Amino acid sequence: MSADGASQGGTGRELAGWLQIAAVAAVVLAAIIATFALMGGGEAGGEPPEARAAAPVRVVQPETVRHRVQVELTGTVTASAFIDMAPQVGGRIIAVSPAVRAGGAFEAGEVLFEIDRRDYEIAETRARAGIAEARSALNQLDAEATIAQREWERTFPGREITPRAARAPQLEAARALLLAAEA
Repeated sequence: MSADGASQGGTGRELAGWLQIAAVAAVVLAAIIATFALMGGGEAGGEPPEARAAAPVRVVQPETVRHRVQVELTGTVTASAFIDMAPQVGGRIIAVSPAVRAGGAFEAGEVLFEIDRRDYEIAETRARAGIAEARSALNQLDAEATIAQREWERTFPGREITPRAARAPQLEAARALLLAAEA
C-alpha cells in the first residue's frame, strides 16, 4: 500500500468513530427528553394535578353479624394415651360414676367407683376381735407371771427368778401379737 492509501483508511476510521459517538449522544439525549416528558415536566398545556377529576371511591361500613361456622369433616379420632384403672382394694362394685363411661372426664379426687362396704366392715370387726383376743392373752400371761413370781419367792426365798420361770418369753410374744393385731 502507498502512503496515500494509509491516510485515506485512517480518515474512514475517524469518521466511523465520530458517527458512533454521535449515535450514543443522540440515544442519551432522547432518553433524557423521554424521561422529562413522562415525569410531566414537558407538559406545557396540561391541567394541574389538582384540577384532574378525582377517581370514584365508594366507602362501605361493615356490619357486625353473628355467624355460626359449621365444618363437616371425616376422619378417625384416636386416643393419644391409654390408661388402665385398677382399684387398690378388692370387692363388689355397687356404683359407677358417669365420668367412667366412654368420652367421660373427671377431676382428681372424684369418686369413680363405690365398693360394697360390708366386706370391710366385717374385716374391721374381725380385726377388733383379734385385738381384744391378743389383749386378753397378754393379760392372762401377765397374771400367770405374777403368780409364778409369788410361788418362786415362797419356794426359793432370796434367789432371783429366772426369765423362763417368770414367763418373760411368753409375755414378749403376747405383746408382739397385740402390736400386730393393732396394726
